[in-house]
Amino acid sequence: MEYWENVSRAGYLTGFQMTMGKFFVILRDLGMSQKDQITMAQALFDSFHVDWDAGDRENIKMSLQKPALANYEKQQRELRQVASQPFSKTLTPEMILTLEELTFLYKKYLRRF
Repeated sequence: MEYWENVSRAGYLTGFQMTMGKFFVILRDLGMSQKDQITMAQALFDSFHVDWDAGDRENIKMSLQKPALANYEKQQRELRQVASQPFSKTLTPEMILTLEELTFLYKKYLRRF
């Protein structure tokens, strides 16, 4: 908990932008309007005492919701693109090992958020 008390606003904003995209997509898929999504985010921030300039709705929309959705959609596009690429039968064991190591590092990097 001490870690989060010392994180700058920009630090946890980046974390929210990286992680809340799917949250907003689920709310949208459930039929929740953008206004209600922002109201819910504002209520969550208030409940968890997140310092957010008095929960300014426009700030939440422009600094969090739009970047989070853009990041989520970019991640989904990249995953579809990678999944559509056929794996070559010429991958050497060294290349596979390198890919596994990079995947581990990527997961470790994402865990920071």
